[in-house]
Amino acid sequence: MKPLTIFICLLVQIITAQNTTHDVFFETDKYHISEAEKQKLIRFISTIDTSQITSISIFGYCDDRGSVHYNQILSEKRAYTIKTIFISNGFNNHQIKIASGKGEVALSPSDTEKVNTVRSQNRRVNISFASGHGISENSPKERTITSTEIKKETVKSEPKSENKVVVIKGYPDNNIDVLNDDFKVGDKIRFENLYFEVGYSFLLPESKKELEKIAEILVKRNNIFFTIEGHVCCTSDTRDAVDFKTKERNLSVARAKYIYDFLAEKGIEKYRMKYVGMKRKFPLGGDAKYDRRVEFLITYVGGEKQ
Repeated sequence: MKPLTIFICLLVQIITAQNTTHDVFFETDKYHISEAEKQKLIRFISTIDTSQITSISIFGYCDDRGSVHYNQILSEKRAYTIKTIFISNGFNNHQIKIASGKGEVALSPSDTEKVNTVRSQNRRVNISFASGHGISENSPKERTITSTEIKKETVKSEPKSENKVVVIKGYPDNNIDVLNDDFKVGDKIRFENLYFEVGYSFLLPESKKELEKIAEILVKRNNIFFTIEGHVCCTSDTRDAVDFKTKERNLSVARAKYIYDFLAEKGIEKYRMKYVGMKRKFPLGGDAKYDRRVEFLITYVGGEKQ
């Protein structure tokens, strides 16, 4: 392959990895997101590695109906709605560089034959992401390292040790105190003391008591951020399981969100957490109850713990 061709291919890959966009659409004269659009956005957010996002830009728009002043305010409200969803799903204000309304989008003469369609596309919020690694598939993946990155790594970084998996055992061998140990980015905490009801996203009563103990420690360990990964058992291939309560095939996500909501209620800041569903991509083997689990992936370690 010629050098110019190689350069162009690499350039395209870099641009693709560093910039990602997503649109959310609204109903006429509304700034609250519909449930269908919200679910699309949540699914999209679940594919993003928050630790790799360097900036997020959120811009709201309106169609051409209504006054200019009214549409400006409406577009700002739409942008703010999307911002709050990102904040509640693990992103922080520092990552969101701007959330602003752009007002109405005027129709062009060529739009006269498809006015309704164009207007529906103009009632939107556009979200742009800048990152070093772009969008993932809910779990760490191997990627090709460029020669430039290798040089940087050689000059600036010491060789990294392998990440560890810490297993929190249940009664009577409870070792929950290991949550006070030192962690680094990429480490995992696997909870064998948290058991879910088969087919549901809620914990058994004895496991809920264990989660309360975990929350007490994590409130104090405010120097670590983490992604809550939900897992399921007993499905074919890598499919997600059906949540018996909602009848939706998203049980791994529902389990992760259950833990997320519980920890948030106990005082753990939402910006420290994110939740994703891992479906049945990583079965442990053995007893199926160990696959009905959650794991915490450490995504950030700050200064001294309190």
